[in-house]
Amino acid sequence: MNKIIDEFTNLPISKQIRHQRRKIKRGLCPRGGCKNKSLKTNLLCGKHFLESRIYRRKLKNFKPRYISGLGAPTKRFHNV
Repeated sequence: MNKIIDEFTNLPISKQIRHQRRKIKRGLCPRGGCKNKSLKTNLLCGKHFLESRIYRRKLKNFKPRYISGLGAPTKRFHNV
């Protein structure tokens, strides 16, 4: 098995973060490797952004967002 040698190789970070940064550099979503980046955030695609937002709201016991809000399950984020 060959070792990948790039700018992330000798950094003192975990293997998972190193893998995620390589995905971001290639222009992919760090969670699923999706190519669709429909949001202004340069990190997650719309699908994974929505899932993480809903999950964080459940952890803090917030009530669900309105249908038009950013975090409601709408079809504009899902490019699947």
